[in-house]
Amino acid sequence: MKKALIVTSVASMIQQFNMINIKLLQNLGFDVDVACNFEIGNTISNKKIDELKAELQKLGVNFFQVDFSRNITDVIKHVRSYNQLQKIVEADNYSFVHCQAPIAGIITRLIKYPSSKVIYTAHGFHFYKGAPKINWLMLYPLERLFSRKTNHLITINKEDYHFAKKKFYAQNLHYVHGVGLATKKFENIKPFNLDNLKNFDDDLVFMSIGELNDNKNQQQVINDLEKIRDRHFIYIICGVGKKREYLEQLIKEKGLENKIFLLGYREDIPNLLAATNVYIHPSKREGLPVSVMEAMYTGVPICCSNIRGNVDLVRHEVNGYLVDLNNSDEGFDFYLSNFFGNERMLTEMGEKSIKLINPFLEKNVIQELEDIYSSY
Repeated sequence: MKKALIVTSVASMIQQFNMINIKLLQNLGFDVDVACNFEIGNTISNKKIDELKAELQKLGVNFFQVDFSRNITDVIKHVRSYNQLQKIVEADNYSFVHCQAPIAGIITRLIKYPSSKVIYTAHGFHFYKGAPKINWLMLYPLERLFSRKTNHLITINKEDYHFAKKKFYAQNLHYVHGVGLATKKFENIKPFNLDNLKNFDDDLVFMSIGELNDNKNQQQVINDLEKIRDRHFIYIICGVGKKREYLEQLIKEKGLENKIFLLGYREDIPNLLAATNVYIHPSKREGLPVSVMEAMYTGVPICCSNIRGNVDLVRHEVNGYLVDLNNSDEGFDFYLSNFFGNERMLTEMGEKSIKLINPFLEKNVIQELEDIYSSY
């Protein structure tokens, strides 16, 4: 039987982005193994990691601990993870290795393979329009160099695809519509009751999902919402992260404790989205945001930053608004103000979201991936 190895930096990437890859490969007749760091750097809880391991075992997938570090200067761990991965590859005859994440992807392509080919998925190059210079100085030369050792390079947004087409050397270059939005969890959902958070019956519900960090940029929305504090709305933010205390203090300083709520980690996202009027995604950097896709599938208008990845999903003034993060005159408050008292706009933009998300659904992405995997 043919065998494939999937390599990511951390287990949460397997859980969030790779389960459909595993099941597709098995349907194509492959035995599948997984290698990643199950211990450090994950964005899911230890309980979720245990559940992931149990699911992999149930599927008959072997999994290996590799001590990948996401810190590019952590040379000792990089050498250790290289040696660990080399032993895994030498112990089996893989038809190909499918790797993801910048550092794990580079280490995987350093490995000496007896016969395996390498597929690399870029979930968003860390060098992009407006990226820090250090990213261009360190990561761009490495990605360009190792593209020579890439049989198939998969990009998930058009900016990365066109950049790779001009600058990289992969044997085959593909544009795939993301990781495939799984829709089963949206079946038969009921809107979460947010009445206990609302101040008025006609409050619009704004929502964001994401780790509480600088890149997800929730603080910019909070600052902008202060400008329209007298309008009827609440803003719920789902996620955990190191900036929670900072955001709590910012909300308090702005006097918005009765309008903005940090809900932490949630397992009822579909229900919350079903109760949401506008989804806000203010990130500074994205590859292709799954949370925006989930909101669109639920039929929610989007108000998001005008950046790579977001622009693949949102059409300005069609299913939402694209916000220039550097334009203080036309910030999130400027565009969100259009939704108050405009039920028709909310409905029409939500309907457009449902239509535009279709190419990104799991069933369609599976077909795109199958075309690549079937070459082995």
